[in-house]
Amino acid sequence: MKLVRVFSSIGLGLAALLIVSSASAQAAKGPPVMPHDAQGREQCLMCHGGAMEGMKAAPADHKGRTNDSCPLCHAKESVGQSATAAAAIPHDTKGREQCLMCHGGAMEGMKAAPANHKGIDNKNCALCHTVAAKK
Repeated sequence: MKLVRVFSSIGLGLAALLIVSSASAQAAKGPPVMPHDAQGREQCLMCHGGAMEGMKAAPADHKGRTNDSCPLCHAKESVGQSATAAAAIPHDTKGREQCLMCHGGAMEGMKAAPANHKGIDNKNCALCHTVAAKK
């Protein structure tokens, strides 16, 4: 009987380890890629808004995001699927929410948003970029 408990405990421990390592692996891989073509299906939240039975709902931390932000991370060739981490914002963003005023390419001396950010507007910058911690 004691041996059964030991093996049960080991089994539960291994199962927990697999769950944690699976979640860590997903986080390291980045957001999941859409398993279907988005053409004609641009209204992501019609299916993934949580009301359609059998469809995976968008996670709680996506609350407030709109359909146009989904492909930024989940399209196969998107910036969100890049292996490169997004650069931290080196300054406070209070009063500076219009990122493209400075980073749109017209302001001399300011680093412009890269070419692969074409079509990404101000409201989506913070999906990937966060303010660097103050030292």
